[in-house]
Amino acid sequence: MDITTARDLGFAPATVDDVHWDALTQDAFYSSARWVRYCAGAAAGRTGLLLAGEPSRPRAGAVVTEVESAAAGLYDWNTLLAERGLPALPGHGAMIGVLQGYQGRLVSAPASGPEDVAMLVDQLREAAAVVGEASGGGASQAATVGMYLDTDGVRRALAAGVDGIPVLLELDASIDVCGGWDAWLGTLTSKRRVAVRGERRRFREAGYVVEDSTLAERVAVLGPLARATGGKYGTVQDVESYESLLRAHIEGMGAEARVLTCARDGVVTGFCLYYRWNGTVHLRWAGFDYDRLAPGAAEYFNLVYYELIERSAVSGDRRLHAGIKASEAKALRGARLQPSWLLDFGAERVLAGAAADARAHNAAALARALANPRTAGAIDPEEWSGFC
Repeated sequence: MDITTARDLGFAPATVDDVHWDALTQDAFYSSARWVRYCAGAAAGRTGLLLAGEPSRPRAGAVVTEVESAAAGLYDWNTLLAERGLPALPGHGAMIGVLQGYQGRLVSAPASGPEDVAMLVDQLREAAAVVGEASGGGASQAATVGMYLDTDGVRRALAAGVDGIPVLLELDASIDVCGGWDAWLGTLTSKRRVAVRGERRRFREAGYVVEDSTLAERVAVLGPLARATGGKYGTVQDVESYESLLRAHIEGMGAEARVLTCARDGVVTGFCLYYRWNGTVHLRWAGFDYDRLAPGAAEYFNLVYYELIERSAVSGDRRLHAGIKASEAKALRGARLQPSWLLDFGAERVLAGAAADARAHNAAALARALANPRTAGAIDPEEWSGFC
């Protein structure tokens, strides 16, 4: 994967064949070659690769991005740490992952071992030193961090010598759709099955027509819908800004960027942008014209979840990745909720003195999730073992 156009950091080889890289990433779409290039082109900081083994056929790897945390939204590690009562890291640093998708990953071939992960950690720390020197703060004045890591990645990092306790950031939701609509519906409680069937019926009775197309085919009418939903959740921008963001997906991802749209009387009132990768559908963006929605028709859940689940029997998809936030609503629709972590990879171990506070935060979050009847069945406490 050639990411020299993404202002390569220069601390690790910048080229690896897409096929070999994506063989490492497997189901980690947000580390895949094309997604990394798309994000790198949009990132304010530099992006590079960490590689263990021969650059042409690496045994393990990770994407690393230079980040100024205060400008990084939900990747602003110091705001996230402060909200959890934990000490701050340097505000500028090298982060495993990219700034879109909320899934940082250590990727590897089956034969890879702890020594390969240790090589990646060394390179990550070298990257942070480069960032620190470039910012004028010195090599030690940059964070070395993994954001939105899965439990497997955290445990592999700890086994490779990283010393610390991860900090829970979010719950990451995914829905098993093997077997299609009826099999998925059978995983829900009888009460939820009745509710879902009702939402499905009302959506159809409202006369909605759903179409599946490339984003490029529909982008001209989606800007106002994106703006309406953005405004509803506090992101106020003009329509042109949203159109520009949508077109960036087309420029970076081409025909892989797909949308479901729903329309009544020929007017598109909602869309869901998604990506299909190795048997998983990744939900990315939804927008709706709330003034035109039908009362009680549950357009969001129908378009974003039910339509894709129904279509999985034909598409062959096995999983729907629904991402972070709104955990209760996703769990009620059969999602599994997995912990997503922040880990300090720095040799200075800034968070080491707050290990007890990090454990307490993690334990409280797990207790809340298990005490909530809507999420309790979606949690596997074993994934939290050793971190509470």
